Amino acid sequence: MFGNLGGLLGIWPGIREALASIVVEASNDLVRVTMDGQQKVLQVKLAEDAGKDPAALEDALAECFDRVIVDARVKAKAQLERQLGFKLPF
Repeated sequence: MFGNLGGLLGIWPGIREALASIVVEASNDLVRVTMDGQQKVLQVKLAEDAGKDPAALEDALAECFDRVIVDARVKAKAQLERQLGFKLPF
């Protein structure tokens, strides 16, 4: 029923390490967001004038987070597929 679960559990530490080594970034004029392949936020940087327009800052943050999360997921999936040796259905 569980197939090669033991084999997957054996490579899990390597997978976690590989995902943590993936670094992605999204930026615009006001914000730069950096995230790893485990979707942990590594850094958020704001432009010096980012606080002048709170609504623009909110939009810029939302845009960057949306883009960086998608990029992290895509790169993490590709890394998992390389390590597991098969395509994932999602």
